[in-house]
Amino acid sequence: MMSHATRYLRQTLTLLVLLVVSTFSFGAASDASIDKLMDLSGLTKQVAQLPEVIRAGLQQAHQGGAPIAEEDFQAMMSSSREAFEPSRIMSGIRASLQASLSEEQVAELLTWYQSDLGREITRAEESGSTPEAYQQMIAEAPALLADQEKMAFSQTVNELFGGTDMAMDLQKHSSLAVYSALMTASQPGTAVNIGEIEKQVEAGLQQNRASIEQMVLISLAYSYRNLEQEKLAQYEAFLKQPAATEFNQAAMSSIDRELKNSITEWAGQLATHFAGTSKQI
Repeated sequence: MMSHATRYLRQTLTLLVLLVVSTFSFGAASDASIDKLMDLSGLTKQVAQLPEVIRAGLQQAHQGGAPIAEEDFQAMMSSSREAFEPSRIMSGIRASLQASLSEEQVAELLTWYQSDLGREITRAEESGSTPEAYQQMIAEAPALLADQEKMAFSQTVNELFGGTDMAMDLQKHSSLAVYSALMTASQPGTAVNIGEIEKQVEAGLQQNRASIEQMVLISLAYSYRNLEQEKLAQYEAFLKQPAATEFNQAAMSSIDRELKNSITEWAGQLATHFAGTSKQI
């Protein structure tokens, strides 16, 4: 059971990490200014890509050979579209940003995002968060790891916003949700021992922390691979400003929360489907 679920999760969650780490640059302010900030920072576009990223992960995992009937696989695809509906995720993120940032802070942030360098970096982050980018990133991983300057910058960004911890937290929550759904499906009417599953998940994540962090760093390095160090130094200075720090912290925490909510809903839909079909996974 755990191994089958892991096959589905591995690719999906790797792509989720790719999406999440590409949003490090992403707030009481008006609705209009918050929406503009979300658009200019690339957050709106990246969240809109989330269902596509999830489906790409599921399709690649399905091709890996876990014994899931086609009918059940299509149910997983369909329920993922509903659970990861971008407009609902964006609504929660918007509310958090509006509660966290003043109009003055938003104005300061908009000045950056409307600058030439701000736009250039946003384009780089957007292009680095697509399913196609994931395949290219894997192919270029050795070269990215060898680029000491880009990897050092990626480490700085990762430390500023706790990217590795967020990735591990997301993987833990996702694993618990999907494992619970699949176990409920295979044993309808039997209580699932969440505590035991959690122990196994946490043990596995701790063993793989180094590889998870490496994926985060490679993802960041890929997004910024074509930017000169002088530009990255200016970007780092911006990221360390109080307004940018508060913006990123609010954005990351709300993204984490909304994705967790979506994953939990998705697992519930899967459990209902599999329990109804009474099929073994």
